[in-house]
Amino acid sequence: MIDDSESAEFAGLVISALVNDPKLMSYSSKVVIASEYAQCNKIQDIDGRVIASHRQINSAMKLILPKQLHFFANFVPDFVKLPQAAFDIMSSKF
Repeated sequence: MIDDSESAEFAGLVISALVNDPKLMSYSSKVVIASEYAQCNKIQDIDGRVIASHRQINSAMKLILPKQLHFFANFVPDFVKLPQAAFDIMSSKF
């Protein structure tokens, strides 16, 4: 299991906040990434951690780099993210 993964309750916390969000209709027909919604709305996991988005470069570096090189990820700011279009192209079947 990955140390930085979210708990099972995290999705429920995000869904609960989304249902009670007055701007709920602005999310209609859009993909909402739970970790990014949680960061924008100050939602933390049950143990108090802020869950990183799968699009953040620094979290991807921790998955790819060997453990002794994880400190390089600290030099990349959290706001540096891969565009969603890159994931769409990588997962395309065509």
